[in-house]
Amino acid sequence: MSGNKIEEANRALDEGSYSKAFELYQSMEDDHNSDILRVLAWMYLWGAGTSENPTKALELFLKASEVDPDPDDLELLFGQAKCYFALNKFDIAIRMYVNLIEEKDYPPANYNLGMMYEKGVVVEKDIDMALFHYGACAKHKHMYGAKQQGRLLLRGERGFLYRFLGFYLLAKNLMNAVDIMVRGDGFYDARLLK
Repeated sequence: MSGNKIEEANRALDEGSYSKAFELYQSMEDDHNSDILRVLAWMYLWGAGTSENPTKALELFLKASEVDPDPDDLELLFGQAKCYFALNKFDIAIRMYVNLIEEKDYPPANYNLGMMYEKGVVVEKDIDMALFHYGACAKHKHMYGAKQQGRLLLRGERGFLYRFLGFYLLAKNLMNAVDIMVRGDGFYDARLLK
């Protein structure tokens, strides 16, 4: 019975019926299934099918860690760090992101730190540190980090060569980057970025 309910909840989630998925997952919260707990935690954190509640999300991430204690479960550690950030416990969140980077080489943590440095959220704005973290993402083929690095370089704050590198990263190949740069108007065709 529970297997059918999980399949139904997963299908609802895939179809974007977040309220229905949330209700189904929530009805299975006490089943001590770490997968259900982690999905519920993300739903609470994002406010998908329910109101945002990072406190409840953190509680569920921690509960999932107890049910399935795996110190190498990067998704659970990352989810916990995001909850601490949402709860304004920035020192804990940053420490967790740094640990995920130093000990596990986890690109999503680099991405979050890159965003923080780029925008000056919680830390002092530092474009070089943002580029460093986005570069680590690009090294691991983390699409969002690589694109963010390209967009940041496109601003031209570091000169022509870095701007060209930005076009290259976004265009994904040298000829597309040259074509974009030759136009000189800063316009790029979105079809080149696919």
